[in-house]
Amino acid sequence: MATKNPWKKFSSLLPQQTQFSGKVVAVDTIEKRVKVQRTDGTLWVSGSASLNDTVIATSDGIKRVVTNNNYQRIEV
Repeated sequence: MATKNPWKKFSSLLPQQTQFSGKVVAVDTIEKRVKVQRTDGTLWVSGSASLNDTVIATSDGIKRVVTNNNYQRIEV
């Protein structure tokens, strides 16, 4: 009977690329890329977003634009 490595099985469920969030500080419409401000600097990624949008991205490009409605009020 063949045994399976549980670590390999678990690691196959995880995303292979690191995702990060950041704020769009510049837009290049000619090359269809945006400059994203991260905590450790800036990075040009491919995709389209508006200035001051918050995005989730990888080194390959923008995955999605996050809505800016982060404020919630909860009364108890």
